[in-house]
Amino acid sequence: MYLCNIVFTLNHSEKLIVELEEQLEKLPCYCFIPIVFFIQQQGYILSDSYLPDDMTYLRTFLTKGLNNELQLHPSITQNIGYLDNIKVKYDHEQAELEDKNEEDNWKPSPHLTYKEENYWVWVGSDYGIWRYNNLATWIYNDKQSNIIFEITPRYPNFFAEENEIQDITFNEWIKEYKPLLTRIISPEIAWQWIVQADKVIACIKNKWGEAESIENNNGKMIYEQCPRNK
Repeated sequence: MYLCNIVFTLNHSEKLIVELEEQLEKLPCYCFIPIVFFIQQQGYILSDSYLPDDMTYLRTFLTKGLNNELQLHPSITQNIGYLDNIKVKYDHEQAELEDKNEEDNWKPSPHLTYKEENYWVWVGSDYGIWRYNNLATWIYNDKQSNIIFEITPRYPNFFAEENEIQDITFNEWIKEYKPLLTRIISPEIAWQWIVQADKVIACIKNKWGEAESIENNNGKMIYEQCPRNK
């Protein structure tokens, strides 16, 4: 682990860690910053994206959770990660069908419920905070208004390279499906994480402000300008 990591502690053995190569205010940019959840010594990458957005997602979801605004849609009667796998499989099948027919004929799955305003967006997407490779991370409220933090696996062959394909069919895999982790985030921990996320966001905004003053640049760094992409 890097010495400059930002640690969001859930309990004595489980932590959400933002892995930083150097101090936050000294980073050349905030692209591709890993967010890793540790269970004992085992780490699982939950995101490797744009840190300001990831911290905003975290504080937004936790704030909604504290206000009991993340009750699951009535159509979600099975585990949300299980349904996520059903959705991704259906989307893959639809994409293959479109490629075969060379036309756009996507249709919603009859087994899932979609948003009225965006008929192609599954209602479960409202509870997904991060996705990275074969893991999805969710925050929602249970029927007792607890904040649930859940990490769920995705069928490993959905996003695998050709040389990484595993010898197991989706139907075989989904029979053994279970969440990787399901935890309750207490209100005290939720507030602590929100405060930490806000500090990260404020630090980044402050650095942008300094950079804009020096360079007379009215916007944040775009992807093409990022030192990690040169």
